[in-house]
Amino acid sequence: MTEPLAKKLLLVGWDAADWQLMHPLIDSGRMPHLKRLVERGTIGNLQTLQPVLSPILWTSIATGKRAYLHGVHGFVEPPPDGTALRPTSSSTRQCKALWNILAQSGKRCQALNWYASHPAENVNGVCVSQLFPVAPASAAPDAWPPQPDAVFQPEPAEELADLRFHPAEVTAAMRQQFIPEAAALDQRDPEVQRLLRSLAWRLAECISLHALTTAVMEEHDWDFCAAYCDIIDRVGHDFMVFHPPRMELVRPDLYEPLKAVMNAICEFHDPMLGRLVELAGPDAHVMIVSDHGFQNGTARPTGPVSPELWHRHLGMSLLAGPGIRQDATIAGATLLDITPTVLMPFGLPVGGEMEGNVLVNAFEQPPTVEGIDSWENVPDPVYDARLRDGVRQRPCGPGHRDAGPGLRAAHQGDERDCLAQPPSTCVVPSASLPCRWMPAPSSRAAWARWPWGH
Repeated sequence: MTEPLAKKLLLVGWDAADWQLMHPLIDSGRMPHLKRLVERGTIGNLQTLQPVLSPILWTSIATGKRAYLHGVHGFVEPPPDGTALRPTSSSTRQCKALWNILAQSGKRCQALNWYASHPAENVNGVCVSQLFPVAPASAAPDAWPPQPDAVFQPEPAEELADLRFHPAEVTAAMRQQFIPEAAALDQRDPEVQRLLRSLAWRLAECISLHALTTAVMEEHDWDFCAAYCDIIDRVGHDFMVFHPPRMELVRPDLYEPLKAVMNAICEFHDPMLGRLVELAGPDAHVMIVSDHGFQNGTARPTGPVSPELWHRHLGMSLLAGPGIRQDATIAGATLLDITPTVLMPFGLPVGGEMEGNVLVNAFEQPPTVEGIDSWENVPDPVYDARLRDGVRQRPCGPGHRDAGPGLRAAHQGDERDCLAQPPSTCVVPSASLPCRWMPAPSSRAAWARWPWGH
């Protein structure tokens, strides 16, 4: 094992983040924290994989392998009896992820909100699955217990539960930060109502996740933290159609009030990023990646299409920290290069079955890259027990039952929405048809941790 370059590494996943959206905001001074990282790091585009579906892509980012090796093939999967569909789970993944490799190498890890991470697993630290902030259909304002198996110790799930923020707590003043001309919208219009509800859902989940991430980073020692946020992608599927220039199909009365939403959502990430970097400390390496970009300008689809056709095939990458070239750009990177590039600074070898490469051009000095036949062949009592015993898999929400023919379109949706559906309609909906609007407890603790003024 080579001498480690990294003491700590923070891996931030921003679903659908795109330099085509970020660069103008950086240049106009609206994302100062990201600008500082760009200036002291190396950036580039990140070629996505096919098909452009988030659970597959984020699992490839975390494993360095394509779907035929890691085993995650979409948002949902059939259970053993084949009678319905359930969300793709952590036990679906058939190989070690970064947090498993680093944990067995003695590193303290945090894996927060990653796709296909439920039930939460032992990562020699804290693991919180992507279903933790989701309110089941049975939740009531004063009764929203933590999703079973969504948190792996040492953090008690009950303590983290108070950090969750509900859509009903998103006020008009909060919404106005994203839609300054909200007063111009006719809120009796069903489409306006849908869009405002959708934005509230996404903001509430983002607030919950930021509060969770900062709490775990601040209160527990760690060497590697992987934190994922998907609000750019999820808001983009509703609001990118309003982004300038105006598309012919867009109603003029909606265009003017809503045209700035996507820029505001991207800008929204900057104070969050600043807080994460602050918690990581000045000696930490910081990597930001996205699984794909988002079509904008004249490249946007002009009619009803499958949601993945809105995904641009180039995501973004950024790496900053000790020994990293400053204010530099690299080309030719892919999602499969992320895992090797994370392992190398920790002095760990790259698995021979990993198809990507270490992004050596990002380093000031050519790094020594060591190899190993396969990390799957390295004994690990914790991970081996996971494979031997399996992980108990829960159905898609309380009272889950077969949803019938509607499941054929499930690959277009998101398993988090599935938990929020009534049992009789427990399917994964279209990404453009959000289905989360239900009571939940107050979460003042989450809002208190928010980096923006309130």
